[in-house]
Amino acid sequence: MFFQGLLESLTTLSPTILLGTCLAGIFLIINIRVLYNIFFHPLARYPGPISWTSNAIPYQIALLKGTTHLHSARLHKKYGPVVRVSPNELSYITAQAWADIYGRRHPKQLQKHPDIISGPSGGVYGLANTPNDQDHSRMRRLMAPGFSEKAVRAQENIFRDHIGRLIAKIRDNEGNGTIDLTLFLHATTFDIITDSMFGESANTLETGTDWMSLTMPLARGRIVNTVASSYSTRIIPILRRLLPGMVPNAAIQFFQNTVIALDRRLTKPSCDDGRPDILQHVLPYLDKPNGLTLPELQTTLRSLMIAGSETSASILTSAHYFVLSNPRVYERLLSEIRCQFASDRDITGTSVNRCKYLVAVLEETMRIWPAIAISLPRITPPEGCEIDGLWVPGGIKVGVNQWAAYSSDCNFARPNEFLPERWLEEGKEEFANDIRAAFQPFSTGPRNCLGMNFARTETRTIFAYLLFDFEMELLTSHEEWDAQKVFIMWSRCSLRVKARQVTR
Repeated sequence: MFFQGLLESLTTLSPTILLGTCLAGIFLIINIRVLYNIFFHPLARYPGPISWTSNAIPYQIALLKGTTHLHSARLHKKYGPVVRVSPNELSYITAQAWADIYGRRHPKQLQKHPDIISGPSGGVYGLANTPNDQDHSRMRRLMAPGFSEKAVRAQENIFRDHIGRLIAKIRDNEGNGTIDLTLFLHATTFDIITDSMFGESANTLETGTDWMSLTMPLARGRIVNTVASSYSTRIIPILRRLLPGMVPNAAIQFFQNTVIALDRRLTKPSCDDGRPDILQHVLPYLDKPNGLTLPELQTTLRSLMIAGSETSASILTSAHYFVLSNPRVYERLLSEIRCQFASDRDITGTSVNRCKYLVAVLEETMRIWPAIAISLPRITPPEGCEIDGLWVPGGIKVGVNQWAAYSSDCNFARPNEFLPERWLEEGKEEFANDIRAAFQPFSTGPRNCLGMNFARTETRTIFAYLLFDFEMELLTSHEEWDAQKVFIMWSRCSLRVKARQVTR
């Protein structure tokens, strides 16, 4: 009778009063939620701005604008080594947090947060996105031999071949006045990873295909999905219908080409010309007990195509920018490389490691402009766990923000200056208090970057070749560079340079 009477009284209200009552009710619910997040939430004791801790909207706006790295650095500078950046998320910058969040834990490690795990491709997870630790261990064990130091050294001729094409491309465009080094480097690293995988290159450098323009919509789409799914997972199918153009047809074609290239590779017992490739180590275990299924391999290779090219290209592009912006560093680097090698044919994945200053420059590049400038979030177990000396309840999103960690004077002296000397013996005294364990550009723990050896060898070799063969002048402005956004990966600006081949 009570509810019937209430319903009858509501029907007698005017539409204006009824609408006002509904809005007031919604406003009350929102305010109750905000008050709960500020004062009664399990994370209420963690520091952070009220505008961010009370609701997720400011953080989500920063995600969509590509500015989370800047906001995170500012918040850590104000609030310290751990900051609550959203009602259910904590951001860290310490070495201990790296170990606690990403390291091997007992009884089990922290799981990847759903925000960073893309859905299974064709219903099947691969190495990068499987949420299952046992499946990840199995896939990684099978893929790892292809990325070992020995395997990378065996692919030296593949690197040399594509670096030769890059040098020829720059030489051919030398007379045009301006070269977009960003485009050339991304194309080269993509050609190298596809050749190393399948024994055949995608030839994007030759065709002029802008690989970045194909991958960036995927990254932006992932950010949109992350924000939308925080309100309702039912929104995602609607978005896919409303925004079919978010994934360009050319990107879809590239992924389809992965299947085609793999099918071709499966028909050959080994690579053409007897050259080793990554797949030769895993194909003997294809569709075998405790091996990889074909769909798992296809999904894994798609992610490796992007990660294996984007990271290296990002490091190389950034390294050229910072070196060309710092004449002192540039002159010292040129002197080291040109004194170390009589010919570019002397530059190998092994010999380049003797160039200590070049290695330090690339390390400093990854610190001051990390390829992954955001956190790779994990989720705390239902029972909660301790992170960086403080207890965190279950179901909380946690991560180390690389940009904030590396730009913090809590971890590095003079953090905003490009100083390769911090990685050398000569900088041992000045930078004695640098916390190097806080620097993990390839992450750490069981799910760290599988291709770390590959990326280091590739970037060092390409960088040495270009510095040996060309004199360069930077044309891209500092304002253009600093305006770049982060949507998981960097939304890259064109690195415009003048290049002149050195005559010997």
